[in-house]
Amino acid sequence: MRVIGIDPGVPGAAVVLDDLGAVDLVVTWRACSRGYRLDHYSAAPGREVFDILPGRPSALGAYLAGLLSAAPPVAVAVEDVWLGRNLKTTVSLARHGTGTAAALEELAGVAAVYVQASTWRAGVLGLRRGTRREQCKAAALRFMPSLCRGLDLAYTAVGELDHVADAAGIALWMQREIRRRER
Repeated sequence: MRVIGIDPGVPGAAVVLDDLGAVDLVVTWRACSRGYRLDHYSAAPGREVFDILPGRPSALGAYLAGLLSAAPPVAVAVEDVWLGRNLKTTVSLARHGTGTAAALEELAGVAAVYVQASTWRAGVLGLRRGTRREQCKAAALRFMPSLCRGLDLAYTAVGELDHVADAAGIALWMQREIRRRER
């Protein structure tokens, strides 16, 4: 049950977990003068690659879909936005998440599942819903490598980034949800 978890935004990350919950692919992106700089790590050949893409979420989604076309995921999970103090940021994140997920939805043949950060963190890390953001990020960085085999190798390749840990947590939450629904 291959799934992809996405922590949208800039910077952001996508993590693909294989059937056993091990990291298969990690892609990170951040803004650069020409759009997005992408770094990715693939567990299969154990290699690191970097690319530059135009600064459009659709380009990012198409890039990810291209990487996964040989073995498409069965599910796409994206961290949902919450209405914070800055409505402009909330709208921007929502657009980025859906723009990135669109090509992956087509590839997988299913609609993306949007999950609140508090929901996946409670289910995967056991954190209470009111836990401060900084504590959540630290917990994800610390505990996700023990929950997703190979994440420590990905950290070595792309960096120990909180959005990588979050994307892995989102993917793991999705795998657990699929298994729970199958019972």
